[in-house]
Amino acid sequence: MCLNNNSSCAEPDGIVKACLSDKEIEKTALLLKLVWPDSIFTKDYLNWLYRENPLGTAEAYNVWNNGEIVAHYAAIPIKVKLFGSLEKGLLSLNTAVHPSYRGKGYFKILAAHTYENAQTNGVNFVIGVSNAISTKLFIRQLRFQHVCPLTVKIGFGAV
Repeated sequence: MCLNNNSSCAEPDGIVKACLSDKEIEKTALLLKLVWPDSIFTKDYLNWLYRENPLGTAEAYNVWNNGEIVAHYAAIPIKVKLFGSLEKGLLSLNTAVHPSYRGKGYFKILAAHTYENAQTNGVNFVIGVSNAISTKLFIRQLRFQHVCPLTVKIGFGAV
């Protein structure tokens, strides 16, 4: 079991709640960079995002195989005013499955574990902004409500 400190965490094969140790964050960054090669994922960035959030640490689960993270899902805590009340929620933001491990349902399994654990800890909702491919998965597999696509405007001069 993980103690959520900077020492090494147990790395049993299978689905494990992320402990966010330095070693685990480094391995997570490697997976995210493999899946998203042009991304900004570094150990320092993930440390800031997952451990230094003023609202708390990330809710995350990983699939380990032979000492490596082969699937990852994470959401960070947020607070939002909904209908006049300040509510505790999660912003779903990082999902990756190693190309050799796709098609095994890890996205849905890791998200379900993350949401179940978060609900136990008083989280009331999860929101996310996803790309076109992931949007279909969030709607179909995780039963997210599609609100709207983001509009992008590009221009020159005064905005």
